[in-house]
Amino acid sequence: MRYSKWFRYLALPVAFGIVFAVTSKLLAEETDKINVFCVMSENIEAEVKVATVDLKVTENVETFALKGYQPHCTLYMTAYPKGRQKLVATIVRRIANSTKAFPINTKGIEVAASDWLFMGIENNKELQSLCDEVANRLAFLRAKSDYVPAWAKNMPAKVECIKKYGSPNVFSQFDPHLTLLAKSDGEMLKRFKVYCEDKMYNRPVSGKVVAIGYGLADRDGQIKEPIEVFPLAK
Repeated sequence: MRYSKWFRYLALPVAFGIVFAVTSKLLAEETDKINVFCVMSENIEAEVKVATVDLKVTENVETFALKGYQPHCTLYMTAYPKGRQKLVATIVRRIANSTKAFPINTKGIEVAASDWLFMGIENNKELQSLCDEVANRLAFLRAKSDYVPAWAKNMPAKVECIKKYGSPNVFSQFDPHLTLLAKSDGEMLKRFKVYCEDKMYNRPVSGKVVAIGYGLADRDGQIKEPIEVFPLAK
């Protein structure tokens, strides 16, 4: 019995430590990963669909578009504490209402170093300004975190963007594109790149940015069902 007092003294810190760790984990998980994106005109989306069909026919691989995901160009994606979705929506709607549709060009099929497959988008003043505005106006709402993914630790510009804005792909690091596939078989991607060399979707296609929206993103940053999409001003 004489050990029970000391056991209680030792057990309390351990118990509090366990409770704190579990609580911290739960709190850390109470966020929404929201992707704010822009939507391209129908003619660009049509080329995405053609590329999607070609990839299915030639390699039996399904793009995100074929699986029903929203084709989009990410403007700003980060995590927000639960309950801030309505504030995000309000800001995105206001930006849409004050932004006119503007011209954009694609750059053809691109294979990223990490074996992702993109349809590249040529950046221009209007698109960069839209990305900057979205990040500037939403960053203060985000969930604060010091986490830097391993792939970005040796990239000072990426690290700075992550620490300031919670995203590695904003401002000077913005690289607009439409994602067709996440990390895939590199050899398959090389074959497809050769196959589509003379295809229309592998050449510059002129269109417009016609809307911006937002949705909950999965681990690949993709959106199955956008929550809302707001047309840009005519």
